[in-house]
Amino acid sequence: MAGPYATRGVKPSEEAAERFKTKAPTIREQVLAYVKAHPGTTCEEATQGLRLKHQSCSPRFLELVEARLIEFDEVRGPDGRTLRRYRVVEDPRQVRLF
Repeated sequence: MAGPYATRGVKPSEEAAERFKTKAPTIREQVLAYVKAHPGTTCEEATQGLRLKHQSCSPRFLELVEARLIEFDEVRGPDGRTLRRYRVVEDPRQVRLF
């Protein structure tokens, strides 16, 4: 099955999606380890720290949030934009209410 943005029926897109399936778990593990080592990090900081492309790193954050392994706070950055600062969920069975 191709990824959500792959063009269905186009062989190169389907092949690329299949190849990436083996990389995603490894990148996910790297992102989780980075967040553990750097609580309060942003996706951009992790992207730079891990030397990954944003397109590879950002979806892993969403996957980890959905798996309830990490959570985030939204804060205002110096330029007024909203930043998500991520941290590891201390006990994945105990989800924070707010």
